[in-house]
Amino acid sequence: MNNLGILVRSMFFKHSKILTCFFITVIFINVTSCEDSELGRGHPDPRAVVMEGEPYILNVDSSPTSILKFYNRISIEQLLATAGEGDAVQRYLYARILMRDYRYELPHDDAVKILEAVWQEGLVDAGYDLFELYTGSPIVDRNLDVAKEYLVASAELGYIVSQQTLGLALSGRSIKIKMEVDYALARGWYLLAAQQGDVLSAVNLAGLYRKGLGGELDEGKAFSWLIKAEHMPYGDPSYAFDGLALYYENGIGTDVDLVQAYKYYDLLSPAGDDDKARLAGQMTPEQIHEAISLSRQWQEEHNIFVPSYYGLEYQEDGTFQ
Repeated sequence: MNNLGILVRSMFFKHSKILTCFFITVIFINVTSCEDSELGRGHPDPRAVVMEGEPYILNVDSSPTSILKFYNRISIEQLLATAGEGDAVQRYLYARILMRDYRYELPHDDAVKILEAVWQEGLVDAGYDLFELYTGSPIVDRNLDVAKEYLVASAELGYIVSQQTLGLALSGRSIKIKMEVDYALARGWYLLAAQQGDVLSAVNLAGLYRKGLGGELDEGKAFSWLIKAEHMPYGDPSYAFDGLALYYENGIGTDVDLVQAYKYYDLLSPAGDDDKARLAGQMTPEQIHEAISLSRQWQEEHNIFVPSYYGLEYQEDGTFQ
């Protein structure tokens, strides 16, 4: 087993007391956790999970548009000119164009062949793309068994989006692949992705702790994961705002703090306007001003602005009020 695989599995066993046979369960997930009507039963397809090279991940960021930065370094024109030649990264980026961009007269069927080749050479990212292709694409026959094998294998090798997707599938929330709901396993995959800095997985993990799904009910841990999610590097921090506002308003896992609740509802603006109106009746004008100031401060520090921010006047201290 490579060092990365050992690290991933050791992290999971260290942090989760609810699963004692996780590795065995995941390896046989196609037998024990997938609905017959969707995935069938049987042995893994031999095309999947065969990797001869040392595994590595190109794009560690789980944000949907993060892959674009690699196309800024190697232009699409350059990639098209190579026609699938070059190193593994160039071929991988070219294959993604074949998968998604039909503006060009290209051999789109080659995407599968290229992705399988770079996967075998060790590029873990390709596993998730193959999962997407085999779950439904006009360029390859749908094969959910193969899709599932690539998804699990890339997740085990530390690919955040695959871990996140397995968490969603095992929570009954995936639209790409259907599995029997198993909240205990979902917690495990969310945990691995959250530990790597994935906002959405941390928020979903918090939800499982709050409801006691798949293990202990622990509102304190739920709140803790939401606080961490706000500052994680991968994904949209606003995913955590609604939960944080609710927790602060109702004292879930923390003390009631209407100023903080109002702040997070303001950061959801305009979606949080009704909630702010409700809280305003319980707050002093000074508290509301403090909450708005905290919201503006957050926006300026993160250079992320919500609609309610605009129309404010620039102040000498560098803030907007």
